[in-house]
Amino acid sequence: MLNLLKSDVYRLVHGKKLWVGAAVVVVMALAVAGMAWWIATPQFADMVNASIGQPDGADLAVSGDEPAAPLNEAVMDNFTHTVDQVLVGTGILTVLVSVLAGRVVLDDFSSRFVQSVFTVRRSRWDYYAEKLLLAAMLAAAFTLLADGAVAAAFALFGFSYDVVQPIGEIALWTVLVWLVTTAFTWLSCVVAWLTRSKGALDAWAVLVSTTFLGSMVQFLCTTFGVGVPLLENLPNFLLSNCVVLLSTQGLGLVETYPLLLAPSVGIAGWVSIVSALWLVAAAAVTFVACRRKDA
Repeated sequence: MLNLLKSDVYRLVHGKKLWVGAAVVVVMALAVAGMAWWIATPQFADMVNASIGQPDGADLAVSGDEPAAPLNEAVMDNFTHTVDQVLVGTGILTVLVSVLAGRVVLDDFSSRFVQSVFTVRRSRWDYYAEKLLLAAMLAAAFTLLADGAVAAAFALFGFSYDVVQPIGEIALWTVLVWLVTTAFTWLSCVVAWLTRSKGALDAWAVLVSTTFLGSMVQFLCTTFGVGVPLLENLPNFLLSNCVVLLSTQGLGLVETYPLLLAPSVGIAGWVSIVSALWLVAAAAVTFVACRRKDA
């Protein structure tokens, strides 16, 4: 398994997919930070005041001889909430890693590399275990890259934070994001293995990894599932709900959270439980259905 992992890492590092994905993360962080900086400038305030001016030339709220006061300050709520707004809550992180890992899986079949592996190795456990490990490593790498890119981009544009979080809180939030991202990624790998289709993988990423489908299911359950315990509790076990829970600005992750199905475990505990359930489910399908498909 170690040799397979080394081979995959080598191909990723010397290929284009990994660096294109990394570039998307960095560019997205810079674009959002730059836009936030522009909104916090006097020039943006001038533009807004000019756009709401009266057609008949009535006096604007700000004199043309004096620079307008910024409408917003260059201050973000806190670090984890900023990362969430840029890359996590938007679904960009989960989609990128899901598609990247899924394409790595499909490349093995399109290049017939997997056939030579299965010819040499009678047991397919090592192959699938290595791919799941690689997916988890990709999720970890991109989660850390997201933190670093957002921190650097907003620092570059002179932003500060209203609440300075402890390192331990940021680390805990990052680990939880990694767990959720890994769960989405493993599910995408399962879809790739079962369908052997890039179209199916991309469709899954767009519908599921963006949390779009989960949000729709949650809406339907809360709207039409009133009085039905199964439907009322179903949204609590969706990965999309974990993404929503992690958007609570990273505060109170280990404290009792009354809106949870099990309030005493806190956000961190519940996200860990739900992520673990989906990881186990994805691993089970991988080692049973996918392994038999290639038998």
